Amino acid sequence: MANVKNYVEPGGEVTVIGGTLLVTGELALGEGASVSGFPQAENVAASTATTAAGAVESINAILVALKAAGLMAPDAEGNGGANPA
Repeated sequence: MANVKNYVEPGGEVTVIGGTLLVTGELALGEGASVSGFPQAENVAASTATTAAGAVESINAILVALKAAGLMAPDAEGNGGANPA
C-alpha cells in the first residue's frame, strides 16, 4: 500500500484528509454526511447579561474561546484587539 496522507477507505464511505484540504470552489456535503476531527472551542455558558457592559463581557468570552481553540486568528500585536485598517 502506498504511503499517502489523503485517501478513501475501501467501500468509499470515509475519506481521510491527513494533509491539507484546499477548497477553491463550493464544498458540498450530502444528506447524512458528517465532518469530524476539527478543533472544538471551550464551552461558554449562555449569557445572562442585563447590561451592555455585561453583553460585551459575554461576547469577549466567546472570542477568547474561539481564539484559544485556533478557530479564530489571534489579535494583532499592539492594536488592542481592533481589526487592522
